[in-house]
Amino acid sequence: MSNPWFSVCLRNPGHWDIDGEGGRHFRIRGRPGDVLVNDERDGEEFGGRSRPWLHFPTVEAAMTWIVFQYLRLDAAPVDGESKP
Repeated sequence: MSNPWFSVCLRNPGHWDIDGEGGRHFRIRGRPGDVLVNDERDGEEFGGRSRPWLHFPTVEAAMTWIVFQYLRLDAAPVDGESKP
């Protein structure tokens, strides 16, 4: 996935959608102290369609993790590692 793009949409308080090429990639739900992220990306490289919700203390922490997911997909392998 080269040049991944994404957009962030606040649908209502506690309800964020992260959209990318092909549709919604992540859902963020919850309130401060209890924020959940669901990874909805397709493909075996992402672990299939059914993945557990991840817990974060803040929306900022959840977004940091999501941005890292996009960055690591486009990163060059380091020290003989294979690209995820």
